[in-house]
Amino acid sequence: ASANGIDRPMRAKMKPEVLDRLRRAVLLKIHGGAREIAAALPLLPSPTILHSSGYLKGGFDKEYPDHLPPNAGFGTQAEMRDLHAKARAAGHLVMPYTNPTWRCDHPRGPPFLAAGEAPLSVGPDGNPYRESYSRNDGWTTCFWHPAVRAANRELRRQFLEDVPVDILFQDQVGARAWRWDFNRAGPLPHAYAEGLLSQADEDAALAPLGTEDGWDRAAQVESMLCGFTFTLVPGRRPEWAHPFRTAYPPATWELWPLAQRLAHDKCAFYHHDLGKFVVTPSDMAWTLGLGFNMSYSMNASAASDARIMGWLAWLDRVQKSVCARYTGEPLHAFQHRQSETANTEHRTPNIEHRSPDSTANNQQPTTHSQSAPVLAPRAPPLPDDGIIRAQYGPVRVVANLGPQPREIDGRSLPGFGFHAEAPGMTAGVRQPPPGAPATTSTSAFVTEASADHADVWFFGAPGTEAVAELPPPFASANGAVSATFDGGEPVRARLSDGTLRLALPPASGATPRLWHATVTPAPK
Repeated sequence: ASANGIDRPMRAKMKPEVLDRLRRAVLLKIHGGAREIAAALPLLPSPTILHSSGYLKGGFDKEYPDHLPPNAGFGTQAEMRDLHAKARAAGHLVMPYTNPTWRCDHPRGPPFLAAGEAPLSVGPDGNPYRESYSRNDGWTTCFWHPAVRAANRELRRQFLEDVPVDILFQDQVGARAWRWDFNRAGPLPHAYAEGLLSQADEDAALAPLGTEDGWDRAAQVESMLCGFTFTLVPGRRPEWAHPFRTAYPPATWELWPLAQRLAHDKCAFYHHDLGKFVVTPSDMAWTLGLGFNMSYSMNASAASDARIMGWLAWLDRVQKSVCARYTGEPLHAFQHRQSETANTEHRTPNIEHRSPDSTANNQQPTTHSQSAPVLAPRAPPLPDDGIIRAQYGPVRVVANLGPQPREIDGRSLPGFGFHAEAPGMTAGVRQPPPGAPATTSTSAFVTEASADHADVWFFGAPGTEAVAELPPPFASANGAVSATFDGGEPVRARLSDGTLRLALPPASGATPRLWHATVTPAPK
């Protein structure tokens, strides 16, 4: 990083108020038309990063560099502009998908037809490079060519002026490999990647940038890196992404956080923006262990689904209390240890898709697989990838990457459980203690404390008993406290070595949801 001048921290890449919202926001890939998404806005946690590809003029991976006006199925450009305005007024961050890195064929859009093949990259054989993604094809461009720069500047202008956004997401800027480019518009045949970087650097001067995957010099200009984990983290993956553990037996390797060492203070890290999200406890354990941020995918029409919105609320709470504290902060410590029982056989989980409206995703991306909202895997079981201990900024994290409970640092963590702590905050998923009542379930909690009270959030089913660890000044405390759930009456409870046990309020149904209680010392 020092040798290559990679030194621009995340706080230098955007205004402070945008950085504050980005740190606290779940990245949400939302499907549906402009009117559907607008109707869902009041039901979403604020802030949320709203990411959509359904608007694309010609469909996904079609007609680039043209992106606007939106296709008729999404709505008019006026409706898109109105959606963005409403979202930003509600405190959300708007980040539609774009891809300024290649020219799509079949059909060729007006800029392609106008410039012809002059802007295309040229290989050593004198021919342009053809690209294809599923059934979509096109051509690699030379980023030094004036027509390519002009098309990118027009796209940037449209999203900063015509339909204003907060973050420019530019797919493949962080995912393209180096190649020879003998197009005479370039200064040298080996300057392909430098052209890509210089275009991104020009864009970064006007708006924060997000991209797919990432590499060392891209980290200097990008604010969000989305990817890296298809082959590493269990769960949904494209067919081409072979699990890492099938190539190298787990007993022969441990993770070492090169990307986080290099760029955790320079970029926010996420799973892939189109195809991998935090939909299971396993995903959450991996996400926190790696120092990534929370992300999810849903149809706008599912905003009334209590199960989906309950899980989104839990992701939002973890993002606001845990991830927000380490986003843009340096990595201080990292240790990964494989389980002694880790096997070399990969069992791909049979993910149960429960999307309430599978037709709402009207523009299916073909670059990578698209995830549908899910909450739990079905058998066969996930593999055991051991334990991560890490510290990002002020946040210390322990993540159990296996399906079996473990005693870690004096705590009993369930399969795919975690524990996170920072000054004034604790969070985790706890295994019920031996002899606990039958109504006690695995407890997922977040707590934040000040001098006179603690805010406690539980994710659990109505009527079950929940457990939370409180940070100082309540940590290690014993005695009576008063706990008040939102909309309820105060109840007396007790702290035992800083641990609080409460029965969650009764309600109809057994769908897990997020609960909030305020805890204060009990009046004498």
